[in-house]
Amino acid sequence: MKPTGTPAWRLTADCIWSSFRASGKRHLILTGDRGSGKTTLLRALRARLPGPVPGLTTRAEPGRAVWLQEDATGRRVPIGRFDPALPGPENRMRPLPEGFLSLGVPALARCAAAPGGWAAVDEVGYLETACPAYCAALLALMDARRLLAAVRRQELPLLQGLCRRPDVFLVDLDAPFGALG
Repeated sequence: MKPTGTPAWRLTADCIWSSFRASGKRHLILTGDRGSGKTTLLRALRARLPGPVPGLTTRAEPGRAVWLQEDATGRRVPIGRFDPALPGPENRMRPLPEGFLSLGVPALARCAAAPGGWAAVDEVGYLETACPAYCAALLALMDARRLLAAVRRQELPLLQGLCRRPDVFLVDLDAPFGALG
């Protein structure tokens, strides 16, 4: 169930960061549905990381396109284009693998080679799964450094695999306390 408004139990970046550090895990992933606060928390957590943190940011223009931007250069490319012929009320963006290949894969490689210990990706969703080379580059990035990421909650093997890795501290913003009660 999608949260409405700002509930009193809303997790804070301080709470998440403290729990992550105590966990001993390598990567920190925020997951949840659209509107759950992943990007807001990712920004607050990113500010706690030492030094410049290379990364990628995805931005949607509803009804038009989805863009992938390399944070260090500001360069951006379309990775999804709205297609009214696609079924359903959501996910009506058609993946554009050429955007992942021209910018996404090389940018993830630059993140892996950059100085420092962290990288950030906001966010990973169904469009990314349309480009196997991008998926492989994301996994290679996780081998090279620690990752702070927002991952959309969807029933897709890549997304579920990222969230279930044993070296990942996962924060589910739709069920922050698990199955209590």
